[in-house]
Amino acid sequence: MNFQDMYNAKKRSPEEAVSLIKNGDKVFTGGSPNALLKAMFDLKDTYQNVRLYSQFGMLGASGDAMYQPEMTGHMSFTCTTLPLSSVMNSWPNANLDQISLSFSDLERLIEVVLKPDVVLMSGCPMDDEGFISLGSNHGCNRAAVDVGAKVLIQIDSNMYNATTDYYRVHISEVEALCEFDNPIPAGMPARPLDERDKLIATFIAERVANGSTIQLGAGGVSNAMGNYLTEHKDLGIHAETLMSSLYQLIESGVVNNSKKPLMRGISVAGFNAGGTELMKLSHNNPKIMFKKLAWVNHPDVVSQIPNMVSINACLAADLRGQVCSESLGMGNTGGIGGQLDFVEGARRAPSGQSFLAMHSSVVTRKGDNLSKITMGLPSGSVATSPANDVMNIVTEYGVAEIWCKSAKERAKSMIRIAHPDFRDELTFNAKKHGLL
Repeated sequence: MNFQDMYNAKKRSPEEAVSLIKNGDKVFTGGSPNALLKAMFDLKDTYQNVRLYSQFGMLGASGDAMYQPEMTGHMSFTCTTLPLSSVMNSWPNANLDQISLSFSDLERLIEVVLKPDVVLMSGCPMDDEGFISLGSNHGCNRAAVDVGAKVLIQIDSNMYNATTDYYRVHISEVEALCEFDNPIPAGMPARPLDERDKLIATFIAERVANGSTIQLGAGGVSNAMGNYLTEHKDLGIHAETLMSSLYQLIESGVVNNSKKPLMRGISVAGFNAGGTELMKLSHNNPKIMFKKLAWVNHPDVVSQIPNMVSINACLAADLRGQVCSESLGMGNTGGIGGQLDFVEGARRAPSGQSFLAMHSSVVTRKGDNLSKITMGLPSGSVATSPANDVMNIVTEYGVAEIWCKSAKERAKSMIRIAHPDFRDELTFNAKKHGLL
């Protein structure tokens, strides 16, 4: 049987494909197999105790259905990163749970802990050798295939192919497939920039040397960075995520990876979260390579890159340098992602730097202005990046260099970049508790 015959023999409707999922199964999903997910939701009454797992929380119609109370008992959903949407107002939820871990451990989680029975994925049309690329926004599904999960795949002709040595499956590994085209992906929407984002980006850009390799996380500052690195030369990319702000740097030649010793000449990422322009740019592009996330994000790998610069967002920090990036209090606003991977890796790299950026204060819905720099993190908050790993914290008032600094030096630096309205109070409390 040739590959096309195998393909045709495995073709099913979405409903027929998901009927292979049994009660009690653990199902991993990633990418955008929307037709398969919709079929699951439509058939929810036929399922009992199906446990669905994913790298990211779901958005759109699929997410709206999964997070509803009537799904309880039929399907539960657990992810590592909740979407920044109305979903976080549903936390906690009997049908929703979260596993907190760094992205460098995600594939290990799938292979060693979850060991899913079924994996739902989306892929590009099959090539002549029988391989189906999982695209550049894959959700780490390949790890589930490697542990023997039953493969159900949605073939989507609108998907952009990706140059990869890992994120693809062969038709012989597929149990069932359906053909359904999602709308052309738009990627994560860019957040509007304000003057604070621009100031923070300026402070960081001044400290990025020509020839550096950069990693950008999500957030307003990352969106702004592309505008402030346009005069740099010979930059490289080694990042968990390709963000939209990197598009112009790659297109203009500012990013050429010529000084990066690890995979010289190639931009390396784990997945793509950029817009359509960046997805088109990465389509069949041998100069953009998507590697196994466990390798891309591993601090031992990141630490091999001289002049590695990691730039990520955070929610709050205290005077000792502890940083919260995934929750304030007992709420939940996302996940750890790859922040700590790159904070640690960049810190260990020769001449490496990591920057954690935030606005100095936030205005609540009631109109109160609150400092994001406090004596201690708000009760219940998760300390995403420990104080001993953090190198630089940045607000619109400057950069606090805190790595290898004493407690008093840290407190002084943090107060200096706090909003002026709160500096006197922070100084008073720091003296009261012996930090100054």
